[in-house]
Amino acid sequence: MDFELNIKRPTLDALFKELKIYLGEYFQIDPCGDAADRVDFQRTENERGEEPTELELEQWKKGKLDLWLVDYTCYIEKTEPCNIEKEARRK
Repeated sequence: MDFELNIKRPTLDALFKELKIYLGEYFQIDPCGDAADRVDFQRTENERGEEPTELELEQWKKGKLDLWLVDYTCYIEKTEPCNIEKEARRK
C-alpha cells in the first residue's frame, strides 16, 4: 500500500519527532547506502495497520494472532521560500 504523508517542520529534529509519532521509534537513515535523503521506519502492526496492544502482543507471542513487520520509506526534501517577484526581475 502506498500513501503520501506531507509533513513540514522548521528543523530536522522537529521533523523526526513528528515522524516518530506516526511511524515509530525505530528508523535507519540511508539503509541501502544509495539515497542520503531516504529514511526507513519499521514497526510491528496488527491487521488494522495500528501498533498492537499489550493483549495482541501476548496473543502473538503465544502464536494465536498474526502481526506484521511493516517498512515505511520516507524521502526527505528541504524546501526554501523564494521571492517570486525578485526572481522574475532578474530575467
